[in-house]
Amino acid sequence: MYLPVSAAAAIAGRLLLAALFLHEAFSKLAAYSAALAYMQAFGVPGQLLPLAIAIELGGGLLILCGYHTRAAALLLAGFCVATAVLFHTKFGDRNQLLHFEKDFAIAGGLLVLFAHGGGAWALDALRMPRIRRKVARRCIDHLQDLGGCALLSQCLIPLRSGLREFTLQIGNDLRRIRHPVIGIFVGALHRSKFPVVPIIR
Repeated sequence: MYLPVSAAAAIAGRLLLAALFLHEAFSKLAAYSAALAYMQAFGVPGQLLPLAIAIELGGGLLILCGYHTRAAALLLAGFCVATAVLFHTKFGDRNQLLHFEKDFAIAGGLLVLFAHGGGAWALDALRMPRIRRKVARRCIDHLQDLGGCALLSQCLIPLRSGLREFTLQIGNDLRRIRHPVIGIFVGALHRSKFPVVPIIR
C-alpha cells in the first residue's frame, strides 16, 4: 500500500524523468538536420534518428501518464545505456565523461522505476485490480476444468490437520496458565466460529 508521500514522490520522479526525454525529442524535431549530422559524425546511421525520437517521445509520454510504466522505463534505460556507449566514450574529455555518467545514472533511476512501478497515482494503478480479477477468474476456470477444486481440497487436508494439532497444543498450554485474562481469552476461542478453534476442549 502506498503512502501519500510515496505516491507524491513517485509522480514527481516520473515528471522529472519524462520532462528530460520529451525535451530531447522536441529538440531533435526542432533541429532535425543538426541532430542527424551529430549522429553521423559518430558513425551512427541517420536512419535511426526517427526511431530515437519515437522512443524518447513515446517513452516519455508513457512514463508521464504512468501507463505501461515498467515497459517504458526498461526501454528508456536501454536507450540511455546505448546513448552513453555510442556518443560519450571519450573519457579524456571531462564533458563527455560527465555525460557518460549522467546517462548511466538516468538508466539506474529508470531501472528503479521498472522495479517498483509508477506508484499509486498512475494509470497502471487503475488497471491492476481489473487485471488481477481477470487472472484470478482464468485460474479458477482452469482449475475447474481440470477438476482442480477437488485436487486443491485434497492438498489442504494435511494443512488443516496440522492447524488443528497446533491449535490444540496452544489451547492445552494456555489452560495450564492460571490467570483470569488467559481464561477470558480461552473462553473467547471456544465461542469463536473459526473452524479450527472448536476442537479445543
